[in-house]
Amino acid sequence: MTNEGTWRRAAHHAIPHTAALILGTYDGSDLVWLDMSAPPEPSPALLAGGVFSETEVEALIAEVQTVDDGGFRLPIDGTVRGLRADFSAVANAADIAATIDANLSAYAHAEFVDGRLIIATLSTGADASIGFANANAIGADLSGTLRLTEAAGATITPGADG
Repeated sequence: MTNEGTWRRAAHHAIPHTAALILGTYDGSDLVWLDMSAPPEPSPALLAGGVFSETEVEALIAEVQTVDDGGFRLPIDGTVRGLRADFSAVANAADIAATIDANLSAYAHAEFVDGRLIIATLSTGADASIGFANANAIGADLSGTLRLTEAAGATITPGADG
């Protein structure tokens, strides 16, 4: 049997604890597929920073390298967590994320993906929550610089049950 058609998924509906109902088309024919694999996993809450172009990422790195005492505050699971770190040794966007990750490692994970900083809570499910970043009382405020504020284009995705 050959598989030469084109599959287009139109919708995906989770059926708690049992399956997923997937609606789509295959070579123009309507298709319904019941996926009996494991139910979806609970997801973390996400803070996705505003997007940087390649040129803007280079400027961001240069700007952050001048900060030896900076950070932001971030509400995670109902508690405001402060991040204060030395960013002067960063060489690339991944280093910025790694510095944040190291300082929030008990509560969240950070990575730089597709031109934006993503911070995900370690907690998962509907109770997982995260808010927009704001200024620390001391040190340089990097909340806007890293585009982790609503005004800078950041978005929040709440945690979800599986």
